[in-house]
Amino acid sequence: MKIVDLIFSFIRFLIRGIFWVFSYVKRPPAEVDKIDNSVQSYPQSKDNQHPSSTGMSETPQESYQPRKTNQHPPPRKDFVKTPEANRHSPKNALDKAAKQRPAETQYNLGMSYVESEDEPQNKEETVERLRSRAAEQGDAIAQNALGVRYAKGEGVRQDYKEAVKCFRKAAEQGLAEAQYNLGVRYEKGEGVEQDYKEAAKWYHQAAEQGYAIAQFLLGLFYANGKGVGRNYEEAVYWLRKAVEQGYAIAQFLLRLFAKDEDIPQDYKEAFEQVLKAAEQGDAEAQFALGQSYYDGEGVPQDDKKAVYWYREAAEQRLAKAQYELGWNYYRGRGVRKNNKRAIKLWREAAEQGYAKAQYELGWSYEKGEGVLKNDQIAYMWLLLAEANGDEKVKKWAENRINLLESLLSRSQIEAAKKEAAEMQAKIDKIQADK
Repeated sequence: MKIVDLIFSFIRFLIRGIFWVFSYVKRPPAEVDKIDNSVQSYPQSKDNQHPSSTGMSETPQESYQPRKTNQHPPPRKDFVKTPEANRHSPKNALDKAAKQRPAETQYNLGMSYVESEDEPQNKEETVERLRSRAAEQGDAIAQNALGVRYAKGEGVRQDYKEAVKCFRKAAEQGLAEAQYNLGVRYEKGEGVEQDYKEAAKWYHQAAEQGYAIAQFLLGLFYANGKGVGRNYEEAVYWLRKAVEQGYAIAQFLLRLFAKDEDIPQDYKEAFEQVLKAAEQGDAEAQFALGQSYYDGEGVPQDDKKAVYWYREAAEQRLAKAQYELGWNYYRGRGVRKNNKRAIKLWREAAEQGYAKAQYELGWSYEKGEGVLKNDQIAYMWLLLAEANGDEKVKKWAENRINLLESLLSRSQIEAAKKEAAEMQAKIDKIQADK
């Protein structure tokens, strides 16, 4: 019996030891979140209905969706979500962020109020929630969102005068999106008497906060002397500000300035000029249309139209179009989800030196998404992204590089550096031949 007892005791001890080792080596989920969210500093755009009007929209339709689990957001424009906002309640985190980065996060906070509550069957209920928040708390985000509802007639009878009241309350509290929306009402004469000076005033306030479409429209106002004195230097200044945020139509208009061609009077005219150029095969114009439809900026949001124009530009080897089209395939927006196709497009852009695509390739090889997991190849692409990217991309790449260096051997690191140098030489040759 003693021998049997000893045997059972030994077995119990062995089992406990196995469980202890297993629990020790397994990384807790919190640590995984901590590592993978260390690079989460960017968001992006929009999914909604696909109306066909080309007139100016009141506001972009929805916010860019981040990857689902422990995944970095893509390097895109618009605003910055904090890691806390990705891990916890978006409203609490964005409330704090909106105070720190008004032009970058106000829109997303507003949409968090609307989209989290607004199902198609209860738009009236959403309006009541927004009305209560706007009236009882003087909440600028809710006031603006309620104004959008009145302007569009969603969940409430369309009433531009009520929309203007809501926009004004929010705009006077410094909300950039509301300032833009109020400017639109004055430019169009909806709910107020048409007044270009007032429109320019509100566009200017939103533009000063970095609201890209307001910067673009203010540039048009200065170019045409609309509500302000004609001033080409100011026009170029504000258009360049919009371009810095990736607003592609502004880039197209700067080309018109350079050629001394006629400048459109308003967004609708600008859009028509871009459309005409795109139909004639201009890759930059095609990309601008794709971006406009993807983001729903100035036109109703439409993923399928975005994919169409991105593809037209990508087939002409425009790297940024290849990159954006890759994201559509990765997310399954406007096309069937296809990670391998996304990787192919990112590779084509990356081999032309497009840093954001290089970063996405590195990330994909590190995680094994759409390709076989390979930390050495991941390291190579991330080195290139760090070398070629702007400050944001450099920071994201550095975070991933530091992590991979703790996993790779010295010989693997040296081999990846050699491969990166060879790839950079090819990229430099491609760019020199253009």
